[in-house]
Amino acid sequence: MVAGLVGGGGVLIMLSSASPATPGRLALLRHFIPLSLVEVGEISAALGGLVLLIMARGLARGYRSAFRATLGLLALTGVAAILKGFDWEETVVLAILAAGVWSQAALFDRFEKRRNWLEGRDLRVAFAALALFVTFGTLSYRVNAERLTSLGVGFGYRFQSARFIRTAASMSLGVFAGALVCADAYAGWVQAAVGLATSIARCRCTRNAATTPTRS
Repeated sequence: MVAGLVGGGGVLIMLSSASPATPGRLALLRHFIPLSLVEVGEISAALGGLVLLIMARGLARGYRSAFRATLGLLALTGVAAILKGFDWEETVVLAILAAGVWSQAALFDRFEKRRNWLEGRDLRVAFAALALFVTFGTLSYRVNAERLTSLGVGFGYRFQSARFIRTAASMSLGVFAGALVCADAYAGWVQAAVGLATSIARCRCTRNAATTPTRS
């Protein structure tokens, strides 16, 4: 249940990052939040939501490291929700969710021996989340091929479509970086397995050679 709620929180903040801010809150951003922090908040909220989906799988497996990372991500995305569009409702929801996760700390007592516990399924979740973000944002901002080039270079409070495109690009880089990490880890596991199989085969050959009687 906790993992499902965390995953739902990740989807909430991610799709919110793919939606335009209301005119009233956009005006508040101009008065109180520097543009650089708005840009950072947009990217942080979207990436944080995506990673929360992956952490939800770690929580479902009872990993202590996922529990700790989830609390940090919920705090980060809560702040990012304010920076990107004064979305205080989302901040409240994420704060309540963080309190609920913290109250269930005893459930997450599994320590993973591997440094990287990410699996192929986690990567598929990340790609699915990226596809959902891009699709939802494209429809929300009505992005098309003709506007794509010009939108990507606009900087300013009112250039929300351009921020969405930059955020989508940042998320894509993050997902592909994660894919490379998983691929490197998988290659290491395969190499270790091959080395172990080779050692076993050599031991068997040596033992067979030692037990085979020699002809005089």
